[in-house]
Amino acid sequence: GSRFVLKINLKPDFPRSPPHVQFMKLYPFHPNISQLSGAICYALLDSDWPKSSNMSLPACKISFFCGLNL
Repeated sequence: GSRFVLKINLKPDFPRSPPHVQFMKLYPFHPNISQLSGAICYALLDSDWPKSSNMSLPACKISFFCGLNL
């Protein structure tokens, strides 16, 4: 299997604002992952971010991008 390294930036007002999640170096092929920067382009990590969320929801969605079962 492949190993993917993620960079996760949390803003000072997290969890009211979404984290910025980006793959580093090796990116899985997925239409919601920028092949130029590795950034995840997904509404749940932007405009649809639930204000009371924590990192378990993004982790679940990121595992979907990688084809992983967490």
